Amino acid sequence: VNVELLKGEIVTLNVFLKPIPKVNFKLNIKDVFGQNLSNISVAIQGTNYLKSFKTDTEDGLLIPDLFEGYFSIYVGGWGYINNCFTEYLTQENNTFSIILLEGISDDFSVDQGWETSWEEGDGMWERVKPEASYSFGSTLQYDPEGDASAFDCGDFAFCTEINPLISASSSTVNWKNLLISPQIIFPSNLNDATFSFKYWLGIDELGNDTLKIGLINKNDTVFKLLATVDTPTNKWVWSSFNLSDVFPNAESVRFIVEINDNLEPWNIVDAALDEFKVEFSTGGKELTNVCFEQTKLEIVVLCANKGVKLFDSKGRLIRFTNQKKLFIGGLKTGLYLLETKEFKSQKIIIR
Repeated sequence: VNVELLKGEIVTLNVFLKPIPKVNFKLNIKDVFGQNLSNISVAIQGTNYLKSFKTDTEDGLLIPDLFEGYFSIYVGGWGYINNCFTEYLTQENNTFSIILLEGISDDFSVDQGWETSWEEGDGMWERVKPEASYSFGSTLQYDPEGDASAFDCGDFAFCTEINPLISASSSTVNWKNLLISPQIIFPSNLNDATFSFKYWLGIDELGNDTLKIGLINKNDTVFKLLATVDTPTNKWVWSSFNLSDVFPNAESVRFIVEINDNLEPWNIVDAALDEFKVEFSTGGKELTNVCFEQTKLEIVVLCANKGVKLFDSKGRLIRFTNQKKLFIGGLKTGLYLLETKEFKSQKIIIR
């Protein structure tokens, strides 16, 4: 509104406000076979808008009365790989479908059902957008300033309390805090798995606190990774381990992260987890180059039974077949993982 103001005069304007059109947003969620999925988490983010929903039927999700504009949609559920897209929603452009691929993977863009517990005080683990924190008078960074990857859905990670309005000393971990995944059940034809993830341990240079990561099998807990001030700290660190090195005969496990401040003496310590993934395998021999032939259009597996899967570098299943020949035409140049039921994943380059 443009108006010319004169000293000592009151100017009255007649203003007509045009309402922003509302949108009834509909999302259909399917698997790779076109079947509708239920019990799926959906997060919708727009300008001054962020809400999470859970589908309780196979009819998808209907959200009435959104305002026209750009929205980012994040979709996922335990046992599926998160997917996402951004669209300008209008009354005409309001219905969408999205496909979820099977897999145990979590970038924490939606709530997949991880549990938290703690000994005393308030629980510290939260699914949140990371923001850097510092202690007064120090340049040491205790919390990450962003999530572990720029190429996943959203900017979320699991972190111990993120609060940019207070110093790190006021939002640090006290006592023991646990982060535990939902149950991971292993397919009957596969007897091993690789757990990969990125973690962050923010700790004082003289701190004696610990970050431990491992697996729970029934009443037993075994920690495979121990991070302390003597390991890489105050940055994102990639790590992995195999099921066979922890619980060789387990039929199911849960993934556990424990951050512990023993308070003797008290130190600032924070932690984060991101890019969690489980890749199942037989624990068998490697799928070497002599076992498959690759052309520009297809891969033929020579020394395995029928059934081939191809994953991208982020672990997302992008092609599969129940035969020995897998069509790879139209894929972008890059690194991929080729897998069969009898062999471990093999890295390949598609050009």
